[in-house]
Amino acid sequence: MAAAGTIGARKGNVLRAVVSDHIRTGEPVGSGAVVRRYRLGVSPATIRNDMAALEQMGFLAQPHTSAGRIPTDLGYRFYVDALPRRPSLSEQQLRVIAAFFGEPPPEMEEALRRTAFLLSKVTRYGAVTQPPGAHHVFIGGAANIAAEETFERRETARRLFELLEEHEESVLALLRSLSDREDVTVRIGRENPLAAMREVSLVVAPYRYRGRLAGTIAVIGPTRMHYSNAISAVDAVSRRLSDLVETLAG
Repeated sequence: MAAAGTIGARKGNVLRAVVSDHIRTGEPVGSGAVVRRYRLGVSPATIRNDMAALEQMGFLAQPHTSAGRIPTDLGYRFYVDALPRRPSLSEQQLRVIAAFFGEPPPEMEEALRRTAFLLSKVTRYGAVTQPPGAHHVFIGGAANIAAEETFERRETARRLFELLEEHEESVLALLRSLSDREDVTVRIGRENPLAAMREVSLVVAPYRYRGRLAGTIAVIGPTRMHYSNAISAVDAVSRRLSDLVETLAG
């Protein structure tokens, strides 16, 4: 498979267009759709050739029943790495987050429990939060995980629920391994070491107390995730949560 930096600007634009369209529609994307929806300044034949090349390079795959293509984990990785460092949230999402932290619960555990539901509300995916020093996580948005349209295979949701409910220590270990970074971390599909998360994407960020790691929050969704929105939400909530922990801990 090719490294992301070797595909060139034109193929990169085509790949971003395919990923964007697939995230939006959930359907395989054909060259015709790319031509109609994106002004890439190249001919339909060039786009067809570029999509075929991207498939050979491992960035796209072609389902047997469709003439269109879908992103692979490598294709999503290229897309995520090209996103703005701090994508923006909608005004409505900002209001929901501000309202929550404007009147937060007075107890730390309850604040973390409700934060999981806040994240699931603003992203429409599942979410987990780890209280400071705790050996458990709070799960928010179970209905989002279970929704018919969330994962392409029902087996994915079943295995994910089993992992969250019966193997909490494995989830905690994964979150801790990703929480030593200063910023938001994204793990896509097979980048996740846990077998139950091989068709799942994680967006993870630490929150801090007096500059030191206090705990972790994460959004859990399909690899066909609205990454920009999820990254923005996790980043914004982790920052507000750090401030809240400072306040509640005195």
